[in-house]
Amino acid sequence: IEQPCLTYEECLHVRARTNLSMKLDESATDQSMAERITQDLIADVVCIKISRLGGLTKARRIRDYFVYHGIKVVCEDMWGAEIVSAAVSHFAASTPAELLFNTADLHTYNAESTGTSAPPTSGGRLFCSDAPGLAVEPDFESLGDPVAVYE
Repeated sequence: IEQPCLTYEECLHVRARTNLSMKLDESATDQSMAERITQDLIADVVCIKISRLGGLTKARRIRDYFVYHGIKVVCEDMWGAEIVSAAVSHFAASTPAELLFNTADLHTYNAESTGTSAPPTSGGRLFCSDAPGLAVEPDFESLGDPVAVYE
């Protein structure tokens, strides 16, 4: 069952009344929730969304916490194109294979592009490039003007 209810408490109520596997999609919002999810034994799988957690560093810490506790993870983000898919592909590749439930090639769902050389896909799998960085050349025109410039 994937995130059967809107709130964590409602999902916990469902979990207590079923023996079916449960995936939490929107509940891992910070370290304290990761600890609660683990302590309550509510989820067999937890979706880790990079942007929802505040970036790769925070997402990695929470992912590693779940991995340490033997809980499978989905490595994703809320949405994105080539740059986001590249970050997700590297994030997923750094997850132990036995605890990576799945990931997504988010760029294939978009009509807009933010860069070239999207992460490769083959046979229903997303791969990360071995080129330096994320291996995506940003399309600055599609990204628009910067929100801020720091010098």
